Amino acid sequence: MNKKPLLIAAIAVLGVASALLAPVANAQTAPNISTTDISTAGINTASGLQAASPTTYFSNTGDALLIVKGGGTAVSATLKTQATSLYQDGYGSTPLSDVTVGIPSASIVIMGPFPQGRWNNQYGLVTVSFTSVTGVSASAVNVPQ
Repeated sequence: MNKKPLLIAAIAVLGVASALLAPVANAQTAPNISTTDISTAGINTASGLQAASPTTYFSNTGDALLIVKGGGTAVSATLKTQATSLYQDGYGSTPLSDVTVGIPSASIVIMGPFPQGRWNNQYGLVTVSFTSVTGVSASAVNVPQ
């Protein structure tokens, strides 16, 4: 029995499967907005913000703030918690859940900081879901200690 055609077919199937899964994996492993270091000169919100995606990811060192500029209508941003509870000796366990922040139209809202244990996924990213992204822009900035 010639195993070569079977091997070629298996490689082709794996190639198609990896191509189909690549966008899903990439969306969760790579930020889609940049994280920049803020300096004493500040940040220019007119040019430093990028278009938000329905699900936005940004790198987080624990010192990050998320700046969101609203569009023509009010939207909500839901910060996705990665930890389900927080435990402190002597106090016990407290459940944690996602946090939703309202963003009024044509306004700027600053959120954070984001402690890594609660907010970072396994790739060091924070996930934010927007109810709408029409005219919405965002940027993450690290605030040095």
